[in-house]
Amino acid sequence: MDADLCIDLQRKFAPALGWLQAQKEPLFVPGFVGVELPAGCENAEALRVMQRFLLRFGVVWPSEAGLNRFLTDLAPLRLSHGLRGFDPLIA
Repeated sequence: MDADLCIDLQRKFAPALGWLQAQKEPLFVPGFVGVELPAGCENAEALRVMQRFLLRFGVVWPSEAGLNRFLTDLAPLRLSHGLRGFDPLIA
């Protein structure tokens, strides 16, 4: 799940909630999304809500091999597809 979807779920956006309810397998949040989400928290309560939200899902981090693959295979997507920030890592 990316940060946009997590934000939509926290805001109880109906299409995102419908998507979540349709999922049959456990869902995971990339660790980099967990790094991004606090940026949108404006106070301690919002941060607590976000942290409780993340507890509902497994948080996964790429392996060293995965990060090396990012450097060789996915980083060039910035130029060809305009991917920014953590998007290639989340992919």
